Amino acid sequence: MSDRRPWNAILRRRAGVEARRLQCGGTKYGCDPRTAQFALSAPTVVLDPSGAVVPDELPLANPGVVGELTGGVEHLNALLADAATEDRAVILKFKRDGCSACNSTVVPLATAAAAYAGRADFFTVDFNRNRDFCRQAGIAVVPSAHLYMGGKIVDAMPLGPSKWAEFQARLYQLLGAPDGQLVAPVAPQKKEEDFDDSTLKMAGLFMDLR
Repeated sequence: MSDRRPWNAILRRRAGVEARRLQCGGTKYGCDPRTAQFALSAPTVVLDPSGAVVPDELPLANPGVVGELTGGVEHLNALLADAATEDRAVILKFKRDGCSACNSTVVPLATAAAAYAGRADFFTVDFNRNRDFCRQAGIAVVPSAHLYMGGKIVDAMPLGPSKWAEFQARLYQLLGAPDGQLVAPVAPQKKEEDFDDSTLKMAGLFMDLR
């Protein structure tokens, strides 16, 4: 028996993602997931010594180091609340394992996190492990970035190697000059197995989050 899901189920998921994309103003780079019409199941929360609400076992920022968002909207809320204590920005990079464009910006993002330590907290969001969150965020292509200031999203933009200069300029505009040199990514060789936006659409996988 085939394990392929019925096409009507796939089409429903695609329609739902398209509707969410339209709610994000039509951009394939998404929007604030906290505006979604449905909520993820919330993890257990505890109070840290400072009194901030923190999801159980979901880490806050480590200055100068790229962290990982794994707990959906609840985790994002905790990160934004923590950043607000010192008026820091929060930068999310949406990526997927096996994506060469995503991999090309790993080192550059690490240098950005170090150069803006104390002014911005950097986190990755893995698409395959955070599908509900990515659906809420309306993500239709990776790599992409969401930039938060003052607890509000101020930009959603591409983050591939050809767009890195624009991302770096946006950081400069929001945060000022970096404390150190940012490494530029090297554009990867295009491979047939690499996924891009058009490939996802053609394969019927356009963020259906199976």
